[in-house]
Amino acid sequence: MKKSSKFYLILALLLLVPIMVGCSDDSGGTTKYTLSIEKEGSGTVEPTEGSHKYKKGTSVPLSASGNGNYYHEEWQGDGISTSQDGTTKVLMNQDRTVKAIFSAKTTSEKSVSDAESLKTEINNINNGDNIDTLILTNSFSVSSLPTIQKSITLDLNNKTLTANVNIMTTETKTIKITSGKIDGDLTVDAANAELENNAVVTGKTDIQNVSNNSFYNSGQLNELVINDGDGCSVNNQSGSSVNSIEVSDTAKDVTIENDNSKIENGIDVKGENTKISNKSGTTVKGKVNVSGKNTQINNQDSNIEAETTIEDTADGTKVSNQNSTVQGNINVEGENTEIENNDSNVESEININANNTKVRNEAGSVKNIKVGNKAQNASIENSGSIDNVNVDNDAKDSTTVINEGTEAEIKETNVEALEVTGKLKYQTKPDESVSLPVVANENAKIKWNGAYKISSDGSSREVTDWTKPDNGKVQGKQLGTIEYRGVIVQDGTETKRKVSMRLLVRKKSTIGIDFQDGPEQVQNLTAELSSGEINLTWDAGTDAENYLIYRSQEDDFSTAKRVTNAISNNNYIDQDVAAGSYYYWVEAYDANGLASEISESVSVNVE
Repeated sequence: MKKSSKFYLILALLLLVPIMVGCSDDSGGTTKYTLSIEKEGSGTVEPTEGSHKYKKGTSVPLSASGNGNYYHEEWQGDGISTSQDGTTKVLMNQDRTVKAIFSAKTTSEKSVSDAESLKTEINNINNGDNIDTLILTNSFSVSSLPTIQKSITLDLNNKTLTANVNIMTTETKTIKITSGKIDGDLTVDAANAELENNAVVTGKTDIQNVSNNSFYNSGQLNELVINDGDGCSVNNQSGSSVNSIEVSDTAKDVTIENDNSKIENGIDVKGENTKISNKSGTTVKGKVNVSGKNTQINNQDSNIEAETTIEDTADGTKVSNQNSTVQGNINVEGENTEIENNDSNVESEININANNTKVRNEAGSVKNIKVGNKAQNASIENSGSIDNVNVDNDAKDSTTVINEGTEAEIKETNVEALEVTGKLKYQTKPDESVSLPVVANENAKIKWNGAYKISSDGSSREVTDWTKPDNGKVQGKQLGTIEYRGVIVQDGTETKRKVSMRLLVRKKSTIGIDFQDGPEQVQNLTAELSSGEINLTWDAGTDAENYLIYRSQEDDFSTAKRVTNAISNNNYIDQDVAAGSYYYWVEAYDANGLASEISESVSVNVE
């Protein structure tokens, strides 16, 4: 009887072991523990809210992100490793309960209904009040508005503010002006911030300083004046309009992008190293006047009704027309000007009155080209159609006019056009050979004198000890552009007429068939949050000279904005961040200004 009792007691204890352990697997006896996920506030967690079972010793990754106006503050609970950017881990060596804490973002809005309330709130903001947004509830006039010294949103709320608005701040947060009207001037001096404008500004918009990021305009500006001396980017976005644009002589390294916008009364470029891009249906009327050195104007898929004048101080200007219509004259008075017309229609005249001017009409049409008596060493290269080329007698001995290819046509000219066999512009893969062009005209030939490496800024350096190969072929031994220069020899006598051929060597594509449009796609892009700043790094490409950085708060490149001008380093620190998620992309450029594919995105969550 006692033995039987012991037996049943032992049996009962054995049957109770799984129950007493409480977390063993029913199927195999493997120990498991329960992880209970809780949350406070509005957000998304992974694993989801509720109970989950994991094997003993499992390190379970946790992630959290806020919804709407909430951000993830912290994970609470025992066994959690250090939390960063909403991600952490918990070790399952016992039952665990963890909680994700989400807190509401602290934003403050103030409504203003009259001049005095607006003045008061601006002064409060300048004195430290935590106000992010000022909202107009009425239209009103202010005779003397205080300078705004913080990066805020000025929500005009489709009302009219009759005042001169001055913004002067060192903060990095984006400044926003929403739809409505500023009936007066807008002055911006914000060296570390970018500005987004959606309003109508009836007076002068004076960009004294913004970050290297951009002044984004989706509204209507009257007179836009750019005075930023350390570089900035101005983007007139689709649907915007500007009456006139001036880049002052104190400005430098300014980039202007007019994207499907209207410029009603011209562009005046006085500052050096200005780059203007008119694209995607942009219309430019009035006059375009260039007096600053090293200006670049790229017209792509646009309509240029304006007359363009390149003054004698504007050395090194480049104008490129691609798939565009140019109705106004192009007057060249600055030396070393290059005009390239590609699949475009120049319905007026190109007037050349400066030395060392090159016009290349490639598969386009030009009505008239006139070379004046002040122009020496002019070069006209045509593979499309030109109605008339007229060269002044004093310039004839140094002007080179070339028809390249069987489709080239100059209908009327008062100088001999040289018929060239071969191309004056090649692009090849490394180590491939191309033939130097030859002249088909009787008693004329090209004497090739030297080769020059062309840099992305347009400068050149001689390739020493170069001689013309006996077979007349040259080989692309390095990436980039090499220019071969020569002179025309007529009836055995060397003339002043010059000719050149450019060889662009591109890297072979990954599939080994076509040329890439530029360097390889940026690889191994990483982003790390440190001390409130986001540090970006990536692998330096062997043929990449510069990089552009793009940022968005959505994982969609079409919503991204450029956050810096071109940089040469393979790292970047973004200091203009607040709470939220950020996505980044990097684009590489080679020495010829050719772009890579956009990199894969990388994201960071800032709490």
